[in-house]
Amino acid sequence: MESNTCTYIAELVSWSDKFYGFPFQTIRINGNEMKICVLSAPPTSDKRHIFYNLKKQGYLMVGISSHGHFPFLNHSDCLNNSFLHELTTKEMKNILNQMDCWLTCSKIPVPYNIPQFEFSESDCPNIKMIASKGLEKRYDVIYNAGSDGPHHYYHKNWPLAVKCIKKMKKAGLKILVVGRTSSRGAFKDKHKCIEYKPFTNWNDFIDLIEASRVMFISSVSDASPRILTESLCKGTPILVNKDIFGGWKYVNENTGAFFSSQKDVMLALNNIFMKSYDTRQWFLDNYYRDNISIKQIDLGIFLERVIREKRGQSISDFQQL
Repeated sequence: MESNTCTYIAELVSWSDKFYGFPFQTIRINGNEMKICVLSAPPTSDKRHIFYNLKKQGYLMVGISSHGHFPFLNHSDCLNNSFLHELTTKEMKNILNQMDCWLTCSKIPVPYNIPQFEFSESDCPNIKMIASKGLEKRYDVIYNAGSDGPHHYYHKNWPLAVKCIKKMKKAGLKILVVGRTSSRGAFKDKHKCIEYKPFTNWNDFIDLIEASRVMFISSVSDASPRILTESLCKGTPILVNKDIFGGWKYVNENTGAFFSSQKDVMLALNNIFMKSYDTRQWFLDNYYRDNISIKQIDLGIFLERVIREKRGQSISDFQQL
C-alpha cells in the first residue's frame, strides 16, 4: 500500500464557522484541508441540508464519537441533551447510515457496517504546550465541573461528583472545583477544604492541573475528555469513573485508577496517593514517536484505505478543499 512508503499525518480541525460550525469539522492531511466532512454530533433539522450537500459534492463523510454517547442511542442522553435527542428521529438514522467510516472511542463497535478506527481528539494534545513546569502541588484533587449550566451538570455528572467530593472533604483533602460558581451550597465546608474557581483560561487551567496530585473525572456521558491526556502530559494521575463512555483506554496502573461510586472513591484515590507515577512518559511512549502523534499517522493510514475503497483514489489524488 502506498501509505507504507508515504507518511500521511491526519489532523482533526476544531469546529469553525469557516467550515459550517458545530457539529461539522474537517481534517487536514499533511497540512492540507481535504474534501472530508467529520460529523461530531447529530445535526439539528436546520443543518441537515449541509450534510446532504457535502455528501452530494463527493466529500468523504466521517463520523466521530465526540459528544455524549454519539452515535449510540442512550436514553439518559436523549432526556438531557437536545442534540442527542435527534438520534431518535428517522432522518438522523438515515444520515448515520450514509457515513463512509467512523472514528470511535467506545469499547464496542458502532452499530453500522462501515470501516471503524479507534481515535479521539484527546489522543493528540500539543505535548510541547503542556510540558511540566515543575509546579508545586497545592491541591490533592482537581475537578472540572465545566459550568453552572444543565449541559455540564449532566455530562460532567455533577450529582456523583458532589457525593465523592464530600468523601474527600471528610478525609481532610484539599480539593479544587473549577467551573461551578454556584457549587458552594453543595458542601458545608467550615474547614475550607474546598477552593472554587470560575471558568479560567486554558493556560491557567492546565497549570492548575499540574498543581494537583490527582485529576478526578466523574463523567459517564463523555466521549474522551481532553483533560485526561492533558493531565497525563502534566504529570498528574487520573481517577476516572469506570463507566465513562470514552477515555477509559488511558487508565491503567501507570496512569491512575477507576472508581465506581462514592463508596469506593477514597480507596481508589488512596491507592493513587501511595504510588509514584510518570504519566507523561507513559503517554509519550504510547502515543508519540519523535514528537509526532502515532495516532495521527495511523489515522492517515486508515483514511488512505477508506478513500481507496470508497473513491478509488489515494490521499495524494483526493481533492483538497
